[in-house]
Amino acid sequence: MARRRAAGRKKISLTQRRRQQRYIALGLTVVIGISLLSVAFIGLGMQEINIANVTVESGVYTREDFARRVVERKLEESYFFFIPKTNSFLYPRSEIKKSLRSSFPSIKDVSLQVYDFTQLHVTIEDRKPQGIWCASFEESVPCYFLDKNGLVFARATNVPDSFLVFSGELSDQPLGEQYLDGAYTNVVILLSNIQTATRRTPEKVSIDTHNDISVFFKEGGELRFTKENTNDALLNNIASVFQSRRFQTDEQLEYVDFRFGSEVYVKFMGE
Repeated sequence: MARRRAAGRKKISLTQRRRQQRYIALGLTVVIGISLLSVAFIGLGMQEINIANVTVESGVYTREDFARRVVERKLEESYFFFIPKTNSFLYPRSEIKKSLRSSFPSIKDVSLQVYDFTQLHVTIEDRKPQGIWCASFEESVPCYFLDKNGLVFARATNVPDSFLVFSGELSDQPLGEQYLDGAYTNVVILLSNIQTATRRTPEKVSIDTHNDISVFFKEGGELRFTKENTNDALLNNIASVFQSRRFQTDEQLEYVDFRFGSEVYVKFMGE
C-alpha cells in the first residue's frame, strides 16, 4: 500500500526545484529589505539625531531671523519623500549654503556646525562695503553698499564720508547686480591715481550711459573724461594740467574736460 502512494506521487524536476528556491530567496530578500528600510526609517527619524533647533549668527547686513527661516524651510523637506532632511548626518549642507547665498546678496561666506546632534548653528560672514551706489546724487534717492568687486549687496541707510559715492545705470531693484560689469575695481584704482595726480580727493563719481565719467572733488570742481580713455596718457595729462600755474591760485575750479582727444577744456567759476 505504501509503494502505491509513493508511485502515485508527482515527481518534481530539477528545473522546477531551482525555480522554487529562487522564489523563496527572492521573497526572503524582499522581506529583509523592507525590514531594514523600516528600521532605517525609524532610526533616521529618531529625535535624538534630528535637528530641532536652528541658530544664526551674522554680521551687520544679513537679517538673522530671515536667514533662519530660509534654513528651516530647507530642513522641512525630505529625501525621496520619507527620509527627513533634519537628520544630523544627512542634512543638506550645500543646499542650505546655496539657498542662503541666493536669498541674501550680503552674504560672503557660510559655515554650518551641528552640536549634540539636534542643534544646527549657522555662521554668516557678511560682505564689507567699499563704496556706495545711488540712483542719483539727490538726497531723497535710495543708496546701496558696494563690495570690493562692485556687487550691490545691501541698502545704505547712511552715507559715510569716507566712502566714494557712485552713480550710473542699474535697475530699480539693484540688489545682487554688478556695478560696471566687473570694471569697478579698475575704476577705483584709477580714482586713487587721479587723487595723486590732482592732489584733490574724489568724493562722487558719475558714469552715464555713454561711458562718460565725471569725478567730483571734495575741494570743489569736476573732472570729466571717457571710460575708453582711462590710460597712463590720461593720467599724465591730468597731472600736467593740475600742476599748471592757474591751479595754484585761489580761483575756484568748475570743471576740467578731457573727453575731446588732445583738446582740454578748463573752466573756473565766474568765467
